[in-house]
Amino acid sequence: MFFLAFFYSVMLYITFLSIAPVLIKAFGKNVDVLTSMLRQLGLLYGIYMSPTPGGAGVGEIGGLEVFKGYLSLYELGLFVILWRFVSQYFSAFIGWILFQIILIKDNEKQT
Repeated sequence: MFFLAFFYSVMLYITFLSIAPVLIKAFGKNVDVLTSMLRQLGLLYGIYMSPTPGGAGVGEIGGLEVFKGYLSLYELGLFVILWRFVSQYFSAFIGWILFQIILIKDNEKQT
């Protein structure tokens, strides 16, 4: 069971850290995927450790700093908004939908 949990945790991080390189490539830029993923690790833990809910502001400002070498200043703001939306807000929305489905199914079992 431990190895299965470990596997899913690694897959979660790989998926999360892959969002930025995919978005950078969508902007038509070349990016070294591994370097981009490694640069995000410090930011990821900074977001997790920040005292604000969901790392509000920390992720956006940190994203500007981490990704400024990949994009022009004109592209960077839009990129960070898209990156945060896909990596944080969209996944939270999907989680909310799945939670609602579970609640509905649980409610149907009880009645």
